[in-house]
Amino acid sequence: MSDKGLPAALYMGLARSLIHSEVKRGSSPRQALLNTNRLLLEMSQAEMFVTVFCAVLDAAQGTLRYARAGHDLPFLVRPGTSESQSLTAQGTALGISEHIQLEEAEVKLHPNDMLVLYTDGITDANSPQGEFFGAERLRTAICSAADVGAQELCDSVFEQVAAFQNESVQYDDMAVLAVKWMGT
Repeated sequence: MSDKGLPAALYMGLARSLIHSEVKRGSSPRQALLNTNRLLLEMSQAEMFVTVFCAVLDAAQGTLRYARAGHDLPFLVRPGTSESQSLTAQGTALGISEHIQLEEAEVKLHPNDMLVLYTDGITDANSPQGEFFGAERLRTAICSAADVGAQELCDSVFEQVAAFQNESVQYDDMAVLAVKWMGT
């Protein structure tokens, strides 16, 4: 989101509702984001934008189709392997321009895989020395907790970020979402 406070929250709520509606109509993740971008530009004020990760799970096939509009790279973690993969489809944030680029990609899920999404408040968290927590520390934190449940993984990430910050001022909101695929 491009701002904080009530206007940003309302804009995010509008974007979420539009995306949800587009996906429910059967749009692919990419098309849902393209349609949402067009509608946001028609309906909202300038200077606002939103980053998005939009995914659709095909439970029968065990595949996740996704598009990423400027949002931080999600991780797909394979428990038991200590490996993670960044979901790297490229895309531009919504609400900036009518001509945006969005890639759509698909990934095959394996039982117990976890999809981990986060806000930039996690990676931008500062140590007392001014160093960022960063994506690689986050990847390490996620992989070290990959064999637990989704809630435990999120709790572990927050604990590691808090230890890294060591009571430094927090400048941005922090969110982590982990979704575990149990398989079929």
